[in-house]
Amino acid sequence: QMIAFAKALRVQVALATIPPQRAGGVRRRDAVAAIIPAFNDRIRALAAAEGLLLVDVHAGLKDRLNLIGVDDLHPTELGYSVIADIFYEAITRGYEETPTLQRTIQ
Repeated sequence: QMIAFAKALRVQVALATIPPQRAGGVRRRDAVAAIIPAFNDRIRALAAAEGLLLVDVHAGLKDRLNLIGVDDLHPTELGYSVIADIFYEAITRGYEETPTLQRTIQ
């Protein structure tokens, strides 16, 4: 419903996947960590079905679990910086328009 409402207002919508959580860590987040990939697949499918920009945070961090903090949930300071870069790249790729060259025929 939020997507439909935003689209009706002509708001550009982006969906982001959620970052991984570390399984086997001190906070024992194994069960939650196990369901995140399937949840993110649903986010990816929704973005594709609705024609929305996808910001794939999970893909950018899944092989870099050292960027997840000691609570096995929240990113580290460097992790947040990487997430910011992922958003920047996605927004630049998805929303910025490349100026077209205009040629005057004489």
